[in-house]
Amino acid sequence: MPNLPLADELFTLLRELKRPALLEAGREPFDLMWDSYTLTERAGTLSLHAWNDERSVAHTVKSFVRVGPGRLKLECLSLFGKPRTLEVVDRDNGLQRHRQLTAVRTVYMEQLRRSLARRFPGWGIQELSTGANLQHSLSPAYPRALVRRGNTAWAAMLATPMSDVDAVLSFGLIWHHHCRKQEKRAVVEGLAIFVPIDQHQTTALRLRYLDRSRFDTALYNYDADGMEEQMDLLDDGNLRRALESPWSEPKLRAYPGPERRLEDQLRQRIELVNANLTAPVYGQVPAFAANDRDLIDLLAAERGGRLAVLELKASEDIQLPLQALDYWMRVDWHVRRDEFTSRGYFPGRALRKESPRLYFVAPALDFHPSNATVLRYFSPVVDWEMVGVTHPRSGALSVAFRRGSRSDDELVGASEAGGNEPESGIGAGVGGASVPHWFVRGK
Repeated sequence: MPNLPLADELFTLLRELKRPALLEAGREPFDLMWDSYTLTERAGTLSLHAWNDERSVAHTVKSFVRVGPGRLKLECLSLFGKPRTLEVVDRDNGLQRHRQLTAVRTVYMEQLRRSLARRFPGWGIQELSTGANLQHSLSPAYPRALVRRGNTAWAAMLATPMSDVDAVLSFGLIWHHHCRKQEKRAVVEGLAIFVPIDQHQTTALRLRYLDRSRFDTALYNYDADGMEEQMDLLDDGNLRRALESPWSEPKLRAYPGPERRLEDQLRQRIELVNANLTAPVYGQVPAFAANDRDLIDLLAAERGGRLAVLELKASEDIQLPLQALDYWMRVDWHVRRDEFTSRGYFPGRALRKESPRLYFVAPALDFHPSNATVLRYFSPVVDWEMVGVTHPRSGALSVAFRRGSRSDDELVGASEAGGNEPESGIGAGVGGASVPHWFVRGK
């Protein structure tokens, strides 16, 4: 390093940072390793040159200042003389991690912009954001956009490699629903999802079981260069490979206390969910149910031989509907091939080769408000029902409300119980049990 005052001063500040990284709008953070950058000063001009295996950067530094712990601000000129404001942050400084994350998300927001320009030529981008919107359950981890041409619009969302890629569809459906409610000048016809290369299978399977009469869909893989390719959602080969998973016995897991209590109570009174359900009740059969989830999957059968999938959750979870769909589609695949009977499940009972019913069972106040939004998009093939129960700690289990895919009745027996459906806030369900504020007819 040169021993010139200006360069020495900046170099000293950089050395105070354990893992310095250069942040530039629209670019991924650039690590400044001690042996991969230089500071040179000639005729009063300070130049910063840094490189790695993928790219290099060069800027003329006009001024710099420490603006906080682990953070420097640089006013620079690019090679073409364009003014730029850069930041150098310490990756090991917890206060600066948010800035790094924001910089990365901005990179992928710009990638989404470029992909939309290629896939929707001639359409205008009406909205493009990575901001959090807690009111509408929109995560900043997934850049989102709305494109419009004339009176037609599409919603779009991108999963970054650092995000939970399989979670993007839940947030995408919430975003599509939000756009439909807010857009006054156009009909939001479709949803485009962009995921990293070779990470599309779960989303592709889930899309097959959504109601295509409600909206159009498109799924794209993008590579390291940001170039995308549209996936074929009708590829039955991919479906077969995904669902024909090896059959193995479930492993015992230690579930959180509330989930375990809920499971124990339901096993003793399975008829609360549906009067036609009877023992035996199996837990996570077969073990292809995603074992890394904080959900309990139960499998039961009605007296008439139709299977029932029960998803138990004792706390709010945005991902509940689609994670349950993962298990449901696999049970559906295997029951149609008579594999439960051949492996000795439900002995003495003739199982129907019919799609199972899907039940979501949770304490009445612990369904996430967005669950109902996502469930609106399910295909009619998926016969589902939300069953809100009293909290496992409250004593004897009872049903507070029901809401199903095949019925407009959203509160069980409210009139018989002498109650009225709430219009807002927390209202009374069966026997005076509380129901969520969003759980009213028409919402």
